[in-house]
Amino acid sequence: MNPKNCPIQLDRPYKLENASIEENLTKKSTGVFTLGTMSERADYLVAYAGRAEKDLKKELTSLVGQTRRPLFTFEYTSSAKEAFEKQCRIYHYFEPPDNKSHPQPPEGKSWNCPTCS
Repeated sequence: MNPKNCPIQLDRPYKLENASIEENLTKKSTGVFTLGTMSERADYLVAYAGRAEKDLKKELTSLVGQTRRPLFTFEYTSSAKEAFEKQCRIYHYFEPPDNKSHPQPPEGKSWNCPTCS
């Protein structure tokens, strides 16, 4: 993997805890996130790629205590479509083991994956 082509900033994962989410997510916005763990060499290992079509903070808060992945990274996006496209890029780049299938666009949208197209 080429770090220059990485579709999300991974240099600072945060703990998936309410206090950390409250402190680091400062606005209501669409966005993408990863869930993961740290390797023995202190590398962040992406296990899941997700998105929020309306409220990234709310989406991450709903995952607290619901996953075995204790860390997250995130990026805000300007729209739900950008969140979908970025989630697809993250999915193809990392092939995260906790994603059961390729990301799908929201119901009623016919958006295409920018990597598969």
